[in-house]
Amino acid sequence: MNRRLLTLIIASSIAVLSGCTSMTTSVQSNDDLVTATAQNLGLAENQITISNRRDEGSAVNYDVKTKAGKQYKCQRFVVISIMGATKSSPLCDQMQNGQAVGHSDNALLKAAGK
Repeated sequence: MNRRLLTLIIASSIAVLSGCTSMTTSVQSNDDLVTATAQNLGLAENQITISNRRDEGSAVNYDVKTKAGKQYKCQRFVVISIMGATKSSPLCDQMQNGQAVGHSDNALLKAAGK
């Protein structure tokens, strides 16, 4: 009996954890990323394009290009719990010649003094 219970608990845990990972895509649409990222960068939504989106567990990594030609590598986290999904502000590094040259101006980095 104990072995069946343990097997059931393990199987349920695996199902729940894999379901949470796959929910990242459904919780963060591209429109949601565009809105949050544009707000973070201080631009209008029609001024940025998101590409190369990669859903990696609780994080979404993606590239941003502005109409002015600036490029960013961004990351946004989602925490999914019983209470629902909580999304972080996008964290973006401005890129120049393949190198990060600075962070976007966001409240989280300001609070950290960076």
